[in-house]
Amino acid sequence: MENFIKMDIFFFTTTIFVGVLTVFLVISFYYFYKILKNFHDLSITLKDGVANASQNVNEIVKQVKESIIFRFIFAKKKSEEKTNKKPKTLKK
Repeated sequence: MENFIKMDIFFFTTTIFVGVLTVFLVISFYYFYKILKNFHDLSITLKDGVANASQNVNEIVKQVKESIIFRFIFAKKKSEEKTNKKPKTLKK
């Protein structure tokens, strides 16, 4: 009879522990899901920000290359362009 009482106590405590563990795991998974969703939203925001920054940088580079001062400072001389375009002759 004493064994049955010990078994009842064991099963009762095990049931309580499994219930508490289940509640703890459900709460943990809920917060883990919220964290993952937050990271997903953050990555989308960063991706959009990088795309906008890249577009802005490309526009700035285009404007700088089209500016008069840039063309004046970094323009190739016409004689240099002609010497670079001479065809190569093959030696036999």
